[in-house]
Amino acid sequence: MTVTEKDGWKWTFEKLPKYDDGDEIEYTMSEQPVSGYKTDKDSIKDGEVITNKHEPEKVSVSGSKAWDDGDRDGIRPGSITVDLYANGEKIDSVTVTEKDGWKWTFEKLPKYDNGDEIEYTMSEQPVSGYESDKKIYKDGDVITNKHETADEAAPRTDDASSMSVWAIASCVSLLALAVLMIMKKKNDRK
Repeated sequence: MTVTEKDGWKWTFEKLPKYDDGDEIEYTMSEQPVSGYKTDKDSIKDGEVITNKHEPEKVSVSGSKAWDDGDRDGIRPGSITVDLYANGEKIDSVTVTEKDGWKWTFEKLPKYDNGDEIEYTMSEQPVSGYESDKKIYKDGDVITNKHETADEAAPRTDDASSMSVWAIASCVSLLALAVLMIMKKKNDRK
């Protein structure tokens, strides 16, 4: 039977047989699942009340950390802090370490606020010597931090374009030095 508020949330099954082959029939009732609610009893007998308790839908928000540094300078921190925001308002933080696999999950978060779905975002608190790839992250995103190491600032022998620039700059410097020496010799002759 379908029951509504119009019915006062009450129902009656009528004209049911009392006996089956001489034995009294025991009637029980159960409610079909109601989305977002949990019943206090799996079944009830005549005259009992089923009470439903609202259980708000929950979600989880997770992320992970990647480092674009090769840890060459040895300045990678032992931990980072990630802030969680609900509709732009900070509601929680978590400290994440290598021991955690640089992964985290915020759990049992309400999915809705006054019937509207909550937008969860995350941001990483600044990490000294590193720059994040973006400022706002969503569920499942990877936060990548890049650190320019000292050896990246100098030309690398395995990078042809950097070596070409370095070679041209060296040639120009040598040519300028040669011009200065020629001019000095001319001035010395006078």
